[in-house]
Amino acid sequence: MKIDLHVHTAEHSICGKAPAVEMLRTARARGVEGVVITDHMHQLSKRERNALQKAVPGVRVFWGIELSVREPDSGRFDHVLVVTDEPCGIVNALAPDDVDRLAAFGKRTGALTILAHPFRRQEIVIDFELFTPDAIEIASYNTPEERRAEIEAIAAENGMRIVAGSDAHVLVRVGRYGIDSDKPVRTERGLARAIRAGAFRLLGVAAARCAAAP
Repeated sequence: MKIDLHVHTAEHSICGKAPAVEMLRTARARGVEGVVITDHMHQLSKRERNALQKAVPGVRVFWGIELSVREPDSGRFDHVLVVTDEPCGIVNALAPDDVDRLAAFGKRTGALTILAHPFRRQEIVIDFELFTPDAIEIASYNTPEERRAEIEAIAAENGMRIVAGSDAHVLVRVGRYGIDSDKPVRTERGLARAIRAGAFRLLGVAAARCAAAP
């Protein structure tokens, strides 16, 4: 099952240039069977998701959100994707540098966490001793290709899976990167299990490995 793990929409991300329905229709036309909507600081409501599922049958819509996690003092930040079927009250409860609370949320709910587009503009600022995401994004339209070897090394050192997602803001980029799960996935928890188990292949990234070293 081909899934794009990282997609933005014009409705809820200032950087998004196309409506969610058009993003999903484009994904379906390209053979993508699942899309995680990861708008900045916004999780789709149940009503929004139901409407999208009805409008574009054949593409599973997964709940996601992209959070900014800042380094104390410096103001620099990383982005973390959170894939969860839990209402993300964490957006209101989470201070930008409170990685402990984000880690606790993931542990309590089983939410999948992914470090998005590492090295996009700066070095990684997250302290992996305080919070280690489940996975790290090795490829997207905002992940520098020249640093893929470093990303693989970081994943191996910290026991994170390696994933890919388009980080699409425009139609032409939807589905360019993603994963192909070994079995159909219907829920956010099922997606989390598949990624944690390494039961997938990368899409659009021929040279990278999906699994970190044990």
